[in-house]
Order: sequence, then structure tokens, then C-alpha cells
Amino acid sequence: MLRYARRIPLGTGKKMRSFSLSDLSLLQVKIFLAAAEELNFTRAAERCSVTQPTVSRSIEALEKQTGLILFIRERGKMRLTPAGRSLRRDFADALDIMGQGLNRAWELQQGYRNSIAVSYVEASRMDFILEMAAAFKAENGLVKIHWRLIDEPDGTVKGLLSYDTDVAITHLHFMDQLRASPELACRELLEMPLSVFMLKSNPLSNRSSISVSDLKSQKVIFPKESSYDHYANSVLGIFANEGVTPMMAARVSSTGEGVLNLQEDDEVIILNHLASLANRTDCVGVPLENSRSGLVIAMRAADADNPVIAGFVDFAVAYMKGL
Repeated sequence: MLRYARRIPLGTGKKMRSFSLSDLSLLQVKIFLAAAEELNFTRAAERCSVTQPTVSRSIEALEKQTGLILFIRERGKMRLTPAGRSLRRDFADALDIMGQGLNRAWELQQGYRNSIAVSYVEASRMDFILEMAAAFKAENGLVKIHWRLIDEPDGTVKGLLSYDTDVAITHLHFMDQLRASPELACRELLEMPLSVFMLKSNPLSNRSSISVSDLKSQKVIFPKESSYDHYANSVLGIFANEGVTPMMAARVSSTGEGVLNLQEDDEVIILNHLASLANRTDCVGVPLENSRSGLVIAMRAADADNPVIAGFVDFAVAYMKGL
């Protein structure tokens, strides 16, 4: 029997009635769908491996239970009523959802032998990550990777602990935050300097590298104080170490918004070198001296023996070192 106990208003016209899904069997659903597709009780019986009288009794009971008229029989033919057509569509969708749920449960029981969920932060460029994933799949057969975008850095930990994702790729300056959770294991994936993004018309854009002292006269765009505090504090720490107080140009809600708001020759935003320029061809990124950024890859410590999850992490680390 279906276990859902939620009361659903059903009926015709203005009169409504209450119906519990706990009164409905899965066999009734299958029989109704077969009858609705075949429009013939004999053929429906053959499809469901039951007798024709069983189909008739099942449909009759379903109509009585729900108060719905599902079929119209006339001149030796059968057709669905509007209510019948609606129920056929919704019952078919419900069975499809149940099938997907069973497949996901089977994957969980098998330890994600054939699939893995990988999350990434918005500001990470996907091109080289996808190239790495393609190389992993080429070596590991038909492993399916489900990609998930993390809107907020804190979502990395939440996603892993809630089993929404199996592996997370995020910024290196969140390493301490990840290590603070004993349930997680993380490794450095890629290291490089931060970059100062600016318009090509900025006088600093032709430099091979930029020092913090070069930014004294520049207006710096920063993300708003929220989940990006780790990033902001790491950048401000670089200025503080050099005894420089940055001039704030604006506070934006995301790093992508910061890139889009570079509009003046003396405005800059300091980001991971892999940050997307949002297809802006009028902007350029120059490495910031004495800075450190990059990516970190994390998974649940309990998955250390999982061949796909741990294998993906090991492969990613080795692949990035080879770049």
C-alpha cells in the first residue's frame, strides 16, 4: 500500500471530498495506467498479469474511493474523461518520481559506484575543472558526475555534511574553515597568487605583477560583509602586512558583480586568478605580489575508502600538479 497519509481534496463540481492515499494500492495505480493507455480492460489485464474481472473491480473500486468518473463506455468503445486524463498524467509522473528515488537509493547503497556529486563555487573557472573531470572519466569508465553550483562559500560544508555533494571544490582561503570540521577531509588542489582585475585602460594593466604599494591610489571593490568574510579578511590582511589601507570603491554582493562594476580607470577588484571575467574583453588580471590563493578539494572523511569519491580526489590533486 502507498504510505502517504496526506488528505487530498478530490471530487467533481463544487462538491469536494477528502481522500487518503493510504487507501490506494500500487497495483490499483498500475492497473489504472494500463487501462488508461490501452482503453481496453482485457489488454490491460494482460499487461498487469491479472484477470479481466480484476481490472474491472480495481477500476470500479478506484472510482468509488475517489468519487471520480474515470472512463466513459459508449458504443462498445472506451475513452477517458477529463478527470481520467488528468489522473493518468499525474499517476505516471508519480511513478516516475518513485523510480528515480529508487535509483538514487540504490546508488547510495552501492557507495556511488557509478556516480558522484561535485560542487564548485561560482567564481571558479569551469574550463580546466571540466577538462580534469573528463580525464578522470576516461580512466574510470562510465562514471557520471553531477555538478552542483554553490552560491555561498559556507554551502561547501553544509553540502558535504548533508550528503548533497560528495566532493567540493572551493577557494584555498576556506581551508581553515573546512579543517575546523572533523567530519571533513580536505587537500590543496591548486596554488597561485591572487590577481588584480582592472580595465585595460588602467595604467597598471601593463605590469607583469603588482605590489600592494602600487594600489595605494586605486579604489578597491569588495564583496559585502557576509559569507565572504574569509575572502575579505585574507585580502585586507595582505594590505595590513604592507601597512597600506585600501580605498574602498564599493561593496558588491558577489565577485561576479564586482567584475561587472569595474568602470573607472582607477578601480580594481582582487580575486582568485581563476575568477571569471564574465566575458569582459576590456578587463585584465595581473598577479598580486606576496599573495596566495588557489583551490582546495574536500570530501567527507568517512568516504576515504570509497573508490569513486576518494579516487576522484586523488586524481584531481595529481592532475593539477601536472599542469
